[in-house]
Amino acid sequence: MLAELRDAHAEIVAWIDELELLTSFEMPDRVQLTGVRWRLSQASRRRSDIIESNVYRALLSGADGAEREQLLKLKAIGVELRQYSARHVNEWTIEKIVEDWPGYCRASLAMRNSMRARIEEERRVLYPLLSS
Repeated sequence: MLAELRDAHAEIVAWIDELELLTSFEMPDRVQLTGVRWRLSQASRRRSDIIESNVYRALLSGADGAEREQLLKLKAIGVELRQYSARHVNEWTIEKIVEDWPGYCRASLAMRNSMRARIEEERRVLYPLLSS
């Protein structure tokens, strides 16, 4: 389970890095942006499925009070971040990105930062629990 989660995190980080590169360009590349955003969404969905279907179920069943509280907090924040991500994707259609490239670049930076922070928090909380 830990190896699967590590792989999922690595895949997301790779797509975040690719999106960061694309947003450094002066003008948007519609085709590349569409593909990278789709792949990042798919990778993020796979990660969520791993965590929701396997990791939380396995860890919560044997967690003590403090671990359980930490896991439930991480789970609740994950729901909020998925909602934030869904709003971001719905708001920033490819047409709107082309119309407001600087605005999208700013919004994308905020989204990428939140995704990176989430992955770091998952690594901090889940990896030690999964390795024990």
